[in-house]
Amino acid sequence: MGGSEPVDRRLLDPLREAEPPGSGTIDLARAMRTGRRRVRARRVMSAAAGVGAVVAVIVGGTALGRTALPPEPQPISRPAGFDVLTRMFTVGSAGGFTPDSYETGYDHQRVRLRLADPAKADTADALVEMYPRGRSPFAALSPSDGETAPPVNGRPAYWPSRPLLRSGAAEMVWEWAPGAWGVVSVKGARMDEDTAHRVAQSVLPITGDRVEVPFTLADGGPAGPLSGTVASYPQRAEPARVGLRYGDEREWVEVGVENAADAAKPNATVGGVPAVRTDTEVTLLRPGARYATYARMSRAGQLDAQRLGELAAAVRASP
Repeated sequence: MGGSEPVDRRLLDPLREAEPPGSGTIDLARAMRTGRRRVRARRVMSAAAGVGAVVAVIVGGTALGRTALPPEPQPISRPAGFDVLTRMFTVGSAGGFTPDSYETGYDHQRVRLRLADPAKADTADALVEMYPRGRSPFAALSPSDGETAPPVNGRPAYWPSRPLLRSGAAEMVWEWAPGAWGVVSVKGARMDEDTAHRVAQSVLPITGDRVEVPFTLADGGPAGPLSGTVASYPQRAEPARVGLRYGDEREWVEVGVENAADAAKPNATVGGVPAVRTDTEVTLLRPGARYATYARMSRAGQLDAQRLGELAAAVRASP
């Protein structure tokens, strides 16, 4: 991609292709086994294997004419996404931020960053979203929607004329691999394009880091397909929070474990167990357990209170 080409052509043309950067295979059992081995070695908790499966269904068309047989089903051609149990990027501390959490998913992976110095009075945060080839949601940008920016690790980049992820944020878009794009969004006091560029420079693709799932689900978990994981950024020996998310970006249910010391004080009981209950989350604080178990949902009323408590109770983690 030469520097003389219009920036929007460089951005949009690769997005029309469909060659994926990797498969979307889900091996939840393997992740649970790996988590069990490693967590046992660190004496965090024990975990048994669980099974997750995603079934793709292709429906054939009807036949034309009275005597014609139905045609052979044709595969639906679409870009492949990320493996939902694999982290594909590493993010460093840059621009005054440090990584706080990592979300995996099929269509994108998301890293949230917080200020590296919690004592600072500034209120600011950063967000990184990375997309597989052909799956950027910003393919409909018009020719006037961007201008060339300094490269990110030698790859083409640009400044969008309007924020893509959050209003009022300084943002940068860059091509992390041919036809695959990422977005950095920084927001808060003294946040600018230079800060966004520094954060983008800290994002690097890796060969893949499998997410450890250090718990089992007694009743099979929430309904719907496994869509990703949500966890504290993997920089400590003992993760502060690890969850499995089911559903889609708009409506989801998440179950997992978190450090009991990080949980709020109990305000209810569920099945005789002290619990923290809100409109969208139930956290069970089993006496003596290092890890609390939780279930949360994307909106109030999505599940009834009893079912949310049952899902939190179905997560099994040992001290």
